[in-house]
Parts: sequence; C-alpha cells; structure tokens
Amino acid sequence: SYIYHTLHPMNGTYGMSQFTATGPFLSLFAGTAFEITNPQADNVADWIYNAFEPLIYQGAMFRMVKGRDPSGEHSSGTSAVNGMIAVLDALSPEDQANVKSIIKKQVLTDTTVNFYTALGLTQVIELTKIMEDDSVQPKESYQINKVYHNEDKVMHQRDDFAMGISMSSSRMFNYECINNQNMTGWYVGDGMIEYHVKGDFVQSNNAYWNSINPYRLPGTTVDTQERQAVTIAQGNEYLSSKDFVGGVSDGSYGAAVMDYSRDGMAAHKSWFMFDDEMIALGNGINSYTDMDIYTNINQCLQNGDVVIGTAGGTAKAKAGTQEIAGGSYVWHDGIAYFSDEPMELTLEERTGKWSTVNGGNTTGEETKNVFQLGQHHGVRPDNGTYSYRVLFGKTEEETAAYAKGNQVPVSYTHLRAHETGRNL
Repeated sequence: SYIYHTLHPMNGTYGMSQFTATGPFLSLFAGTAFEITNPQADNVADWIYNAFEPLIYQGAMFRMVKGRDPSGEHSSGTSAVNGMIAVLDALSPEDQANVKSIIKKQVLTDTTVNFYTALGLTQVIELTKIMEDDSVQPKESYQINKVYHNEDKVMHQRDDFAMGISMSSSRMFNYECINNQNMTGWYVGDGMIEYHVKGDFVQSNNAYWNSINPYRLPGTTVDTQERQAVTIAQGNEYLSSKDFVGGVSDGSYGAAVMDYSRDGMAAHKSWFMFDDEMIALGNGINSYTDMDIYTNINQCLQNGDVVIGTAGGTAKAKAGTQEIAGGSYVWHDGIAYFSDEPMELTLEERTGKWSTVNGGNTTGEETKNVFQLGQHHGVRPDNGTYSYRVLFGKTEEETAAYAKGNQVPVSYTHLRAHETGRNL
C-alpha cells in the first residue's frame, strides 16, 4: 500500500513517482564502491511484485489507487514499465529475470501504447534489448487475489479478466478531490468495482470517466441525491465511522466485506471471488431519506451487442430502459450478469466533458453509448437485499451453455452474515 495526502491510496500516482525516482538512484551506484547495501533497498523488488503488478492489467493501472486522477490508466502503467527498466541494474539476477518477463508481457499486451515513443532514450535502448532477447519470455500466467488491507482495496486477476474492489472505512477517505480534479468521484470508495477483460481496451480508455454517470459507479449501493461537483480541501473528505471493512485471501481466491453507512443510508456488502466468476451479496439495506436506493451492478461504455438470456432463449437488447425478469441474465462485452431478482438495464447515449471531472481541462464534449445495469430497492427500504453473479471471459454462446447448468444457491444466515453455495 502507498497512502498519501493523509488517508488516500496513491500507488498509481505519488507511489509511482517515488518508484520511478528511486530506481535510477539505486541503479546508478549498483556495482560501484558506493553501492547501496542497506537491506531495505531490496524492498524495491517487493514494490514491483506487490504494489504495482497486481494493480495493472493489460498495461492499465486500476483507477482506485490513483487518488484524484481518474484518467491516464495506461499512462500510469507505462510509468511502471519505465520504473522497472530503470531499477533493473540494482536487482538480483533472479529478480532481473522476473521483472524483464513482466515488462515483456506488458509491452506485448498493451496495444494502446507505443513504448518506443513513450519512454526516454535510455529506457528504449534497454527495452529493445529485452524485446529482442529470446531467452526472456513474457510472463505466461498471472493469477492472484490480493487484499490491500491498509487501503481497503482488493484485486483479483486471472488471465482472461481482472477486477478491483474499492472500499473505504474509518481508516481511509472515500475519495480525493483537490485542485478541481475528480470533482464527481463521490462514490469511488463506496464499493466501486472496476472490470477489465482480455483484449478489451474500451473500458480503460480515458473516455470512460468522461462519459459515464458518476451516480452509477459499478458495485455501489447509493441513494439518488444530487451532489455538487466541487473541490474538497484536504482533511475535510468524508471518513466513515465503520471499521468492519476489508477482506481475506489465500492468494488465489478471496472474499471482501464492507459495512457501509453514509448520509442516512446503510448496507452490508460482500464479494466472493473465484476462477471465472464473482458473487456479490448485500443485505441490511436501510435508508432514512425519501430517495430511491439503487445497487449498481455495472456501468461501462457499450462495446457491441447486449444480449438478454431467459428461459425462452436469447434476444438482443435495444436502446432505452427495460426491466429484466428475475432468473435471467445479461451479457455484454465478455461479461455476463445473473440474478434471481429483477434487474434494470439502460442503454443510452451520454455526453460528457472533462471540465466536469477536471476543472482545469478545457477539452470539448464527447458522446458515447453507455451500458448500465442495476437493481432498485425503493424508498426507505427495510433490510433490503441483493444478490448477483458476474461471469467473466465467456462468449455469448458459452454464457448460454453456462446458464443451463449453473445455479448458485445463496442464503442469508443472519443479518450480518453472508454465505454462498459456490464451491472452489
């Protein structure tokens, strides 16, 4: 974890700056009479394996550890490559080989970046050697579940997808907004989920944050009150009174929980992560306001067809808003969403401009088609609940076959206990 500006997760911003500044310094003196021999210098390799690699997928650094900067996910990933190359000479032979493998994989998989123009001359020379060296093989498989307990964040990666859960608590502010940046990031730390699937770079494009509805961040359970796009001075950010937030992991599989309370609304939220699916459960959803409460299953840029699957077959969804009957599923962009409860699907054009996200940006408006899926809990729900499954990396046909033979029993054993019948 890298925590800065009091209580904000900053691996992808200030943490990245420290990493890219430290590497050249260590490498400069490596192999000389002035070599830095302090054992803590070895921590730099651990930074790569624990603070950066798990948080990068196909070259994109997950937004949840970028503080007030909602854009530039691939720029941050490129900075990580820059830092890894710069520190190579200070690493042990074993770590050198591992890190070169990580670098080669990222350069090959992130087709949005031309690394030979994005990096400096010294790094490009070293990168060319790595890419032309047949003895360096790109890292073939990376499967990890990692809980960043100091940051209230959880990462889950497989070869075909990656997802991150962004939570907050009495230990961690829910979002940062200073210098007119991230002015609509109200729910970034309220259980937001980021989804990425193999070969798809649409959702990690900067246009994502410019176009989506900031009230509908994936994974969150929120009210519908109007919020102001304003800068919040450091130290005045929202800090929850709840400390039962975090997760458990064996390194491959994991579970996360969030005791959520904000502005007269509360919910108990949990997520269970497996090989190709995630199960999300919620209960204890209560509100003392007169606003509709809504759980956001996903919101993303529409990328191709949206398919609705029911007992009677499948059909392509049309633009607009429609209710999806319980027991059905929705498939879009390599991800399928299942629920025994009704879901609301909205496909619409949205126009946004960066000045609403970053006050210093004067870029014009941009219009995108947006996919939104969620569940209503109504006004003043009394111990409301939700349950849904997310299946990753399947085609439309594979999802239909999966739906025929996979029903996951879910039971709420207690108001504050969640369990799933899914077996590992």
